[in-house]
Amino acid sequence: MNHTKLELSLLSRLSPRDISTILLTSGLVLIFLIPSNYLHQDHTSYCIHKYLFNFECPGCGMTRALNQLLHGEFRQALIFNIGIIPFAVFIVQQYFSYVLPEYANEIFRKFSIQFLTLSLIIIYIYRTIQYFG
Repeated sequence: MNHTKLELSLLSRLSPRDISTILLTSGLVLIFLIPSNYLHQDHTSYCIHKYLFNFECPGCGMTRALNQLLHGEFRQALIFNIGIIPFAVFIVQQYFSYVLPEYANEIFRKFSIQFLTLSLIIIYIYRTIQYFG
């Protein structure tokens, strides 16, 4: 059996949850490895929303917040984006999905998605009021 067939057989055994967990873990590692001082320099924002509307979207600051959270700087993470709390709950849910019973995992998954969605909507409304108010 050559390497290509072996790789394909291994990939076919992965569930969508496994693949999303691998991608999530890879992303977290990459964000952890970004030097914090690089993220704190005054860089041009690449946010399309900020470019078009001149105020931050609910996700602005999330990369810096996640970087700080992964380095144990909780207060600084909250300063960058308070939405890091529901995002962290969502991340924890992804990893706990492997050990929780199916019914508990489904409840936790729905809660984490609803909590994240509601939080982002509230952050957007707050930032809109702050900009126009």
